[in-house]
Amino acid sequence: MNLVFLGRNGSIQSATSSNTSLFLRDGSANILVDASGSPVQALAKLGIKAEELDALILTHGHTDHLYALPSLVHNLWLLKRTDPLRIIGNEDTLREAKALCAIFGLEKKQSFFGIVWEEAHPLHIKSLSFSFFPTDHGVPTTGFVCKGPNAKLTYVPDSRPITLPPEANRSNVLVHEATGSLSMREALARSGHSCGYDAAICADAIQAKTLYLVHLPADRRTNKTIRQEAVSRFPASFIPRLSKWIHIGESHA
Repeated sequence: MNLVFLGRNGSIQSATSSNTSLFLRDGSANILVDASGSPVQALAKLGIKAEELDALILTHGHTDHLYALPSLVHNLWLLKRTDPLRIIGNEDTLREAKALCAIFGLEKKQSFFGIVWEEAHPLHIKSLSFSFFPTDHGVPTTGFVCKGPNAKLTYVPDSRPITLPPEANRSNVLVHEATGSLSMREALARSGHSCGYDAAICADAIQAKTLYLVHLPADRRTNKTIRQEAVSRFPASFIPRLSKWIHIGESHA
């Protein structure tokens, strides 16, 4: 399984990063997680044709996770995609996504390729299997565990600290939101978020191999503090580089 981060910021973008979005590839399986920034352009920089997307997973309906959806769908239509696109999310998120696409009349366009709207239940996408779990964020938000033939990844998007399901145990990679530093911990929890130290506690609890911190502030100095605090609890804590492939190796289960 291979992972690449297309963006790592929270609600506010910066000169170096758009909002948090991930791309997963295993064999011929191509999965985009959340729609922010310029997805078609970001994928093109990696040599990936957007038409090859198998599915889009939407974690929740907040602006920074959803706003690029109409542009992505419109581009796929212009690129003459023919296969339906699977868009996966919880009921509330799918309702928001459908409404956003409806504003532009995307599904009414001539020769439209079609969208299969799927609620976030256990499913397979080629070589990858997904199980989903709710997070604690104020609006219905969905995290997931993704298993490939030789690796496991768990993603915790926006959320207060939570206990992860057993399926997440011994993940090769945990991707976890880290919206602020430890000094902001109480305020973050009130707004439905975690600090980097909370993410490290979660990584330790599931015996993950590596932790990547995302949904970060735009301020680099704060990000440095967030990582240092995470490392103090879980040494293998990193802020991911963008547009750089990460190979998620053999399972250490």
